[in-house]
Amino acid sequence: MTVKILKLLVGIYTSNPILDLNYSYDDVNNITQISNVAGYTTSALGGNYTYNYSYDNLYRLTGSTGSFSPSGLPAISQSLSMSYSSSGNILSKQVVATTLENGTTNSVNYNNAYAYNFSKPHTVSSAGIYNFAWDNNGNMIQRSNTTLHGTYRSLCWDEENYNTPLIKGRNSTQTQTTNLLTQ
Repeated sequence: MTVKILKLLVGIYTSNPILDLNYSYDDVNNITQISNVAGYTTSALGGNYTYNYSYDNLYRLTGSTGSFSPSGLPAISQSLSMSYSSSGNILSKQVVATTLENGTTNSVNYNNAYAYNFSKPHTVSSAGIYNFAWDNNGNMIQRSNTTLHGTYRSLCWDEENYNTPLIKGRNSTQTQTTNLLTQ
């Protein structure tokens, strides 16, 4: 039996909800649309938005679009486009979006091409400005930034393939260790 969320209502009073989400699905239960039909609350929180999702014939996400109009602020929008190889690897990911941080809008625009390691199938060697390294168990052990020389994140794994503290920094003199389980 498949269970699908069709509607989600969140608020102190259902007469003025902050979320009134409606979900739509395709024939194989992929989400095709999420829309919030709740208006703004009395404190100008919330608002209407709609996100649409599309898939290829193998049910992989190929695109999404969406927009949100916060109260008294410019509209925020996003679009995503992805392509895949015949073996299922991501070939490209393009994102065009507007973000809102502390009342200021920012533009995000990138088109990442993905490359893969031939000796370790399905492990990404590079995506956009990042290079990746993997251990023999298929765990990512490092992500480095190709535009900021020496900027990296190293991930460590124990003998049971559990992630241990993360090391991130720039060059060997500036490192910070973070336990991923507490973030």
